[in-house]
Amino acid sequence: MKLLESDLDLAEERATDSTAKLKDAETRVEELERENKGLRKEIERIEADLEQAEDNYEKAKKELETTLAELGDL
Repeated sequence: MKLLESDLDLAEERATDSTAKLKDAETRVEELERENKGLRKEIERIEADLEQAEDNYEKAKKELETTLAELGDL
């Protein structure tokens, strides 16, 4: 009987440990999901900034080409 009680105590302890580990893992998953969401937003912002910079570059390039062409016509 004592052996069964000991086995039961051990099983309960393992279940408690496993439950605690599961809760820790779930908490970590939630934290990582929030971090991932934030990083995705940051990537989207950086991509938008890059697109804007590329547009500005193309506009400046065209303006420079036009100016150089006008100077060449003088």
